[in-house]
Amino acid sequence: MTAEVRKTLPTILAALHDGTDATADAVAASIGNRFAELTRPAPVRPLATVEAIAAITETTPVRWRHGLIGSVHPAHDRVELRLPTKTIDFPGECAAALDTLVAGRPVTAATLPGLSGADGLVVLRRLLREAVVVVA
Repeated sequence: MTAEVRKTLPTILAALHDGTDATADAVAASIGNRFAELTRPAPVRPLATVEAIAAITETTPVRWRHGLIGSVHPAHDRVELRLPTKTIDFPGECAAALDTLVAGRPVTAATLPGLSGADGLVVLRRLLREAVVVVA
């Protein structure tokens, strides 16, 4: 074990042993945030991304960018895609589509749940531009 782990582990164990949900949630959030800070997503190729945005169709498969940490959160009639460095806001009807993307399975604009092919294409172009998804 590294020295840092040896120093930190007793504090984590004591907090978890306390048994309060708030403490466990705070510890989990802290560990998750630290992991997100240390994890780098796969690099993207900017020129290839620009070309992909121009060429994407309803049948072009895309997938979540490997190593990118993100989560979907409802926000009134909207939905937020929260990433380590930014939050992207979408209409509420995009929630199921975003959940599918975060799960990591390759999808196309035509197969995104809850959206028409045309609407799915708009969402995928935005996510390509934001470097959230890549062409599979």
